[in-house]
Amino acid sequence: MGGGHRAHPSCGGSKVGDHGRAIRGGGAPAVLACVDGSPEGSHHFPSQHRRGPVILACTPTEQHTLPLEALAAALAQHGWPMRMFGAAVPADALDASVRRLGPAAVALWSQSHSTADMSVVRRVAATGFGLRGARIAPMVMLVGPGWPPAAAGTGMTRPRGLRQAIEAISHVYTESAPRFSA
Repeated sequence: MGGGHRAHPSCGGSKVGDHGRAIRGGGAPAVLACVDGSPEGSHHFPSQHRRGPVILACTPTEQHTLPLEALAAALAQHGWPMRMFGAAVPADALDASVRRLGPAAVALWSQSHSTADMSVVRRVAATGFGLRGARIAPMVMLVGPGWPPAAAGTGMTRPRGLRQAIEAISHVYTESAPRFSA
């Protein structure tokens, strides 16, 4: 994120894109207000994106964020909307964010088996948003070496690297029909 970003008032003076500072300063609501990966503090997605953003988050006990930073950079290069939540995202905050944002995908990072929280994954995968009768569920991406090999269930994917993650997200933004949840 270059110097072209301006300070956003709800970020406590931090620059838009300075998610680490935003997280420490105000938690998930501050992140929602401050970080969207778009220039000049814009919080509007390009009109060609009829799907929500990609949420990038670590599991509640995970502190490693560098791989999510790389994924965020790749998403920005493609012009896809995203929200970077970073390290140790509380399950309740993630759940509320999924309901509020209606993301196309949620990438959950786990570095080790001890931080791979399948209850959080199941909770996110079961979260639908939109009108009753036509609820849409996000694609859940289990990213990182902490997830068990067979962890991905219905509506989930387990990319083996950055290239596979980008390919999976590409399909979400190019598929013609959204995935509906029960």
